[in-house]
Parts: sequence; C-alpha cells; structure tokens
Amino acid sequence: MYKNILYVSTSLPTPGFGSSVIIYRHLKRLKDWCVSIIVDDDSAAERYMLPKDWQIIKLPQKKWRLPVIRRIPWLLKLQFNFLKAECEKAMKCTRPAAILNQLGKNSLFAYYLSKVWGVPLNIILHDRWQVWTKYGTDKYMTEELARSVLNHAARIWPVSQELGDYYKIRDRTKVKLLYPIPEGDPGEFAQWQESFKTSPVIGFAGSFHSPQLEDFKSVASALNRVNGKLLIMNKKNELISSNLKELSNIEYKEPLPENYQALAYLKDNVSCMLISGSIDKRVEGWQLSFPSRLVEFVHLGVSTIIVATPNTVLSNWAKLHNWIGYVESQDKKWLEELVNEITKKELWLKMAEQSREAAQNEFDPERIQEQFERELVVT
Repeated sequence: MYKNILYVSTSLPTPGFGSSVIIYRHLKRLKDWCVSIIVDDDSAAERYMLPKDWQIIKLPQKKWRLPVIRRIPWLLKLQFNFLKAECEKAMKCTRPAAILNQLGKNSLFAYYLSKVWGVPLNIILHDRWQVWTKYGTDKYMTEELARSVLNHAARIWPVSQELGDYYKIRDRTKVKLLYPIPEGDPGEFAQWQESFKTSPVIGFAGSFHSPQLEDFKSVASALNRVNGKLLIMNKKNELISSNLKELSNIEYKEPLPENYQALAYLKDNVSCMLISGSIDKRVEGWQLSFPSRLVEFVHLGVSTIIVATPNTVLSNWAKLHNWIGYVESQDKKWLEELVNEITKKELWLKMAEQSREAAQNEFDPERIQEQFERELVVT
C-alpha cells in the first residue's frame, strides 16, 4: 500500500532554480508514495510539469492571510480548524504518514496539522525564515514561533551546519545536514578544449543579489584582458546589463525551461563556472545559506571559481575543501590572476578535478536522496 506524504507550502514545487526545484526533486524521486501538496489557491493555478498523480489541495488565500492572527490565538486556531477541515475533504489519499515543509512557507499550518493528526513533521531549512519575509512570505512568523515549530519537528534538515546551529534546537539528534539535491549527471564531464587558452568563457546562472554585480564587473573586466567573455543566464538580464553597460564582453542568455537543458547548454559553452557568494552582511540571514548552484554546476565537470564574502557558509566550505578557485569577494587582484590562470591547461584540470570529486561524492544526487528517504520520519 502506498504511503502518503503531504507537502505544506505557499507555492508549488516545480522544475527551475531555487528552493522549489529542490522539493520537486525529492518528491519526484520517491517510489511507492502518494504525494499531496497544500498551497494557496493563487499558486495552484501555476501548476507546471508536475506528475499527474500528485494531488494539489488549494486553500483559500484570503482566509489564510489574516494579519490579526498574530494577536488572537483563538482566532488562529479557528482558522486552522477551517483549513484542516478543507484539507480532509479534499485529500484523496489516506492520512499522511509524513508531513514535509520548508521553514517559513505555511510552517504554522504544517505544525498545527502535525500536532492534531499526530503525524511527524519533517522540515527542510534552506534559509532563515526572515530572508523570505522581505519578499512578502509569511509575515505572521516570529523568531519565537519559528523555534516552536522546529522544536516540535521530528526531523530538521538544514543546508548548512551553521544554519542548524543558529536556531539552538533542544534535541540536536533530529538535526541532519542535507545539501540541496542537484539535477544530476548531464552526461560525460566537459573536457579541456584548446580554445580555453585564447577565448575562455565563464558562466553564471541563477538569481543574484546587488553585491554580486561587482563580482560580474570584476570577472568581465579580467576576462577582457584574455579575450574572454562572461555568459550570464538570468531572468533579469536587462537589469544586469543596465548596470554593466560599459562592459561589451558580457553575453546574456534567457533561462531554459528545463534544468537539464541549461546544464547541457552551459557544458557546451563555458570553460568555467562562477559561483558568486558576495552578500551585504547588513541583510540578515544570507550568510547562513548554502548555494544550490554550487551543488548543481560542479556536475558540469569544468573549473569552478567561488567568490564569497569571508565568514559565510560558502566561504567556510571553500576553505575547508582547499578550493583552488576560491577568492574572497574584496580580493579583486587575486580574482584577476585566477581568471588568467584558468587559460592554462594544468591548472584548469586541477580545478575541474575538484568539481568532479564534489559531484561524485557529497553532491551526488543519489546519495542525497538516499539520505532524505532514510532520515524521513514517518508514522
């Protein structure tokens, strides 16, 4: 008999980039499971390439988003009871054996369902929940509520040890580091090409923050000196180009619909990938996050440059792994030297080997999924 896993969120898991695709990959790889997903009704209309047998349960957004719930606990409970009843009417599968949630996205409702149904709550921690409140997600959360949810959860998967340590969870045995699961093998690793000597191409793909514009500028300027170019694959290419219009060696590419298509394109068109982790430390939360793009793009098998703000999760990881291509964000001189060095075959091969070792070991999607399924707490 199939077991039912219920994912509670404000948005659908879908292919693409970011947190949504991480959840999508975990759920899609599950075998012998019935997948149910609770989302706001507005998000449910955006269903894209989800398996047909996944059940989408729509909750009325207006009844969910009452700002008064912060101050009136009995009204919050009344609201949750209404939503629980709506779920039970809509659910086609049996009561779930496990509830999955990403902290900050309908986490209070996931917590409530877990308590009243007696179903284990499993939480993935991609970022501190405060990061997403800046983008209009779940403004009703507080630090105290976040800790209550986490202390109730049966399993907590932070993407970095530092993020897990931040919340000071009472029972540390239920906290297990779980890296973001990547798309996986895009075919054979890319190989050295003689064209890398005379016309290197460094690629960047995914979302960005304003401090990373300086990284783009520094890399593109360094590439200018070696007849190279920077290839950026992003939805906000116009915004980037307007800020870097003085640089003519930046090429822009719209994101491709499927991750495997993006990986195949990058493998055929770049000699190196840029993982930009420059952040504004005044913005609370980002320094504890681990970039899924690093996990994703080491699978190309090319050299990888990591530019990161010191004393962040990404910086700490790069230092721990003696990453050849690691540069602190303020060290523009070393970045210029490194861009020049990747045109040399011997160093390129050493850097590419580091990417491949990471892809085949700690960032192997099969290994990450096996850990997810082994550690998932069920009734």
